[in-house]
Amino acid sequence: MSIVNLYLPELNTIWKSIDWTRKTESKPNPDRYAVPDAYAVIASFTANESEHIEAAKLYFESVSQDDDGIERSVWLASYYDGERIVVTVPADTASNPNTPVSLLEQLATDENDHVRQYVAENPNTPDNVLEELATDEDSYVRCKVAENPNTPVSVLEELATDEDEGVRQYVALNDNTPVNVLEQLATDEDENVREYVALNDNTPVSVLEQLAANDSWDIRCGVASNSNTPVGLLVQLATDRDSDVRGKVANNSNTPVSLLMQLATDEDNNVRYYVAYNPNTPVSVLEQLAADENRNVRCGVASNPNTPHGVLEKLNIENVP
Repeated sequence: MSIVNLYLPELNTIWKSIDWTRKTESKPNPDRYAVPDAYAVIASFTANESEHIEAAKLYFESVSQDDDGIERSVWLASYYDGERIVVTVPADTASNPNTPVSLLEQLATDENDHVRQYVAENPNTPDNVLEELATDEDSYVRCKVAENPNTPVSVLEELATDEDEGVRQYVALNDNTPVNVLEQLATDEDENVREYVALNDNTPVSVLEQLAANDSWDIRCGVASNSNTPVGLLVQLATDRDSDVRGKVANNSNTPVSLLMQLATDEDNNVRYYVAYNPNTPVSVLEQLAADENRNVRCGVASNPNTPHGVLEKLNIENVP
């Protein structure tokens, strides 16, 4: 018997008791709807509390639709308040890609920050709403706008100068951020912003070269991870003083075989592991690393899709997964 079927009568009772129109102002989260007198029903369950919550969540997700046929995706919150159980509706509706634009426009002005955040990240939220939310007082809402792949370039340019570094970080990561903004953010005072510029596949080579010389190993790791980093920079970073940077080079899908062969003898175990795991590593190197003294390195060889069957058999004998 499934967890939902186990509690079906009680869950039906809870569902029928919901008053979708009333908000309880005394609750710590006044935007959440109360389920009147449901606590007494839950308290009568014989299993543990977390199981009740999971059952109710699954049940609500399976049956909840409003009169317009819009899925509510209701979930039961994991806390109680006096004699009531609290559930939430607007946030999941705001994040649903099938939610109509008219409803998204309405939810964009919801008093609850979390609801507006979901609207800001919804792929169907229209440009005019994203423009409004880009000036929201809540920084997390602005972060979601900066992260949204459909946010207009003009809005990204505006958010690139936001006072909150988290917002600027999401702008730096957005695939649609124009080159001139990435160049601007490459000199941002916040180290994480510069790191995310280094990770952005649209960052021009000239900026990657600048960031590759940065004192921060996080930023150099970003350059070493970028799929568009030119071979010349990868060669430079393959001898970086920080092993994490060299590991990112070893893991980069564009790292040439000659560099992989060089890094296969690196003193750091993690660097050799990434070489062993890289699908571009030649068989001769995989055979070499299959005899590595470090177990994680040998596990990397075992995980590589190009490792020959004979090598895998040898590793299996050694009980390497």
